[in-house]
Amino acid sequence: MLTLYYKPTCPYSLRVRLVLAEKLLPFSRRVVGEGDPPPELVELSGGNVPVIMDGSFAVADSTVISEYLEDAFARPALRPPDARGRAVIRGAMKRIDAEVMEPVEAIAEKGRGHADPALAAKMHDAFAVWEHTHRDNGLLFGMEFSLADAWLIAAVEKALLAGWELPADFPKLHKWHGRMRERASVRTERLMPPA
Repeated sequence: MLTLYYKPTCPYSLRVRLVLAEKLLPFSRRVVGEGDPPPELVELSGGNVPVIMDGSFAVADSTVISEYLEDAFARPALRPPDARGRAVIRGAMKRIDAEVMEPVEAIAEKGRGHADPALAAKMHDAFAVWEHTHRDNGLLFGMEFSLADAWLIAAVEKALLAGWELPADFPKLHKWHGRMRERASVRTERLMPPA
């Protein structure tokens, strides 16, 4: 049985929850509060989330967990079957981590109602890349849902919770976001606002 330690406010945890939901994998939930993490989580990951347990085997870090789930539970596949396609998805995941998550976390830290033109411009630039990556049909890399989609939707949802709005000059991202919000996994697994 899979057990996931996560915080409901954490976009990195949301990624893993989306992967589990897309793969229709049952899992036990261990919700971790914002205070002291449970001792077993400290032992497993230094108190960081997400962590997944598969029996007595523990895996930490959203990227490593998602790759593990993709390897251990191959269907439905959230990566292309070919090496080049998998490399493209991995590259997209790394790029989202490197270029999108930093301004998203900064917006979330400042909170709603805090206007910062420089940060707004950085957010716009970070998401502009993804506007141009999407196809006209609203698919990212031609797949209905990939690990890169999980990464990007988690970032968008975190930014939206912080009061950011998807710019009107991103019609492909709007179409993609609408498609993502229709998916059962995204409707079920949501980020919660911080307390």
